Amino acid sequence: MKLTASAPANWNVKFEPSTINVLPGNQQQTVVAVFEPAKNAIAGDYVVTMRATAKEASAQSDIRSPSRLGPCGASSAFSLP
Repeated sequence: MKLTASAPANWNVKFEPSTINVLPGNQQQTVVAVFEPAKNAIAGDYVVTMRATAKEASAQSDIRSPSRLGPCGASSAFSLP
């Protein structure tokens, strides 16, 4: 399963782990996403779309991320059918 994110321009989003090799049905996997806002980002709320994509299915979740000094993290739950 591949993990990706669509974030505002010049933001950096990292996943740990960056991929999930095997996820049995009805099982969960914790993934940490760390957002690093652009250096010139002004204070405010921004939307980051996170996606999990596999051959069989895909899912996505929109996260509101406040822009502050330094990296911030987010938590979201979404499941693949």
